[in-house]
Amino acid sequence: MSIRIQERDGRVAGHLYRARMLTTRQLAALEFGGKVDAARRRLYDLNGEVVQSLGFSVGAEPGAGGRAKSGEGMVWRLSREYFTAYACKDDDHPDKRYPGPLRGRGDAAHLISTNEIYVRVAPALDGGRIQGLHPEDWGWLCEPFCHRHYRTRFGPFKLTPDAEVRVFGTTFLVERQTAAARKKPEAIHDKVFRYHRYSNSEHRRAGTEDLALAWACDAERDVRAALDAALGHPTKGPAELRMGDLDRERMPLVAGTPKEVANTILAAAKGHGALPERQ
Repeated sequence: MSIRIQERDGRVAGHLYRARMLTTRQLAALEFGGKVDAARRRLYDLNGEVVQSLGFSVGAEPGAGGRAKSGEGMVWRLSREYFTAYACKDDDHPDKRYPGPLRGRGDAAHLISTNEIYVRVAPALDGGRIQGLHPEDWGWLCEPFCHRHYRTRFGPFKLTPDAEVRVFGTTFLVERQTAAARKKPEAIHDKVFRYHRYSNSEHRRAGTEDLALAWACDAERDVRAALDAALGHPTKGPAELRMGDLDRERMPLVAGTPKEVANTILAAAKGHGALPERQ
């Protein structure tokens, strides 16, 4: 028997359309006042018609006694029918195709970690809490829709942020550095410079948006590593980075915890897209 779709169900579908995947806990924070049990009951009512359970959990918060609370990390996505309905009405979405499956639970866990930022910014950006901000003034793209292909004299490249959030005329390219990744500082320096390389490309110069790189980290060491490469690479020269000697543009960079990065994005929204001071 078909269920009756409520206004809140439409908002749940909208979140999943933007973010691709969210856990029960995340959806509870967005639309159920943080009540995981209420979110779980409604999501199972909607399962198969509006949403789809992927049948596994990631990122579950430990409850009393250190055990994960049942079901709060269950991963959900939008049903194919609802995704198609949303995509047909979305002129700004770069790809109307239903997203394919991720390669494994690790990729899903990383997407869920990235979407912690979405959970922090969407209520304010959606909810009319920021004066002068209308629904069309902001947007969120998840992977792979936020990727950018470009070319320089050194060859073709692809920029692969974990997400992209637009507020007015400013776009934040989000990198989510989890503690579990345990990247060496030089690997983070190299990754920051992929964005600096893009800043010097014809593709970037042809655009009209203001860009900023938002590096959201669990570990302070990763914040420091990202900031160390904000203006120059600590150990490598232009040739090693496949850049020219005159490629001196640097993408503005902010780095911090997911909460701090979310607050920076919200501050930009309150400033009608004003880029943050370089950190």
